[in-house]
Amino acid sequence: MAGSKAALWTCSFLYGLLSVVVVVFAVKTTKCDPTDEVLHIQRKKQEKGEKFDRGDLEYHCIVCDGYVTERAKHCG
Repeated sequence: MAGSKAALWTCSFLYGLLSVVVVVFAVKTTKCDPTDEVLHIQRKKQEKGEKFDRGDLEYHCIVCDGYVTERAKHCG
C-alpha cells in the first residue's frame, strides 16, 4: 500500500464507516431495556395499586421482588 492513494482512501473510508457502525450499535445497546416484560407489567400494576395475577409464574426473584418466567436471567 505504499504509494497507492486509491488503496489509502479505500482503507480510510472503510475504517470511518466501521467506526460509525460501532458508535451506532453502542448507542442502540445503551438505550435498550433488558428488563423482562412480565416485570414491567407487575410494576405498572403495583404503581396503580392493583393486584398482579402471577398465573403460572413459579419463580420469585428476591432481588427485584417480582415473579419471573423460567427464562428470565435479569438478576443473576
